[in-house]
Amino acid sequence: MMKLRLFIILSVVSWAHSVYADGVKLPVDDPDALLAAIEKAGTKNYPGTTNPHNAVIDELLADDHAYNKVLAHIETGDEKWLKVADALGCCVDAGPAEELGISIAIALTHSPEPVLRRQSMSSLRDVCTVPLIEPTKAEFEAHVKAVKAALQRVKDPALQEKKMECLKEINAVHWVQQ
Repeated sequence: MMKLRLFIILSVVSWAHSVYADGVKLPVDDPDALLAAIEKAGTKNYPGTTNPHNAVIDELLADDHAYNKVLAHIETGDEKWLKVADALGCCVDAGPAEELGISIAIALTHSPEPVLRRQSMSSLRDVCTVPLIEPTKAEFEAHVKAVKAALQRVKDPALQEKKMECLKEINAVHWVQQ
């Protein structure tokens, strides 16, 4: 009976953390609904802060489970989730920004053209890399191979310069034994 009570309490707490300002559950599995909620909330600048704030994104960041779920969706490279990544980019910094960058770098291996389309030439260094923290040599090499294979699928003439720069970046990374 105690385990059931604990499960119920944890479920309620988890649900409460995934509710945003209007008292509606964050739509972490629906990119269109999440993007609409982010856009509806708008951004606000507060004195003394460097990044603008968005109530929905702030709520998402307050719930590690929800944010990690959104990051996992972004990693698939699905165009709709990449639009969510674009929206998140305005309002995250520090750890959450690094996690977002890692997810976009992983998305590159699945959907290179949509990812490259969203990057400036100067931001390619952030996604054309090995985003793993302390990878083994095998993990490192597997990611480099996946990026190179993904880039070979890029056929859009408008993306060839970014493709070549990305290949240059990924060829420049080297595994360092931890």
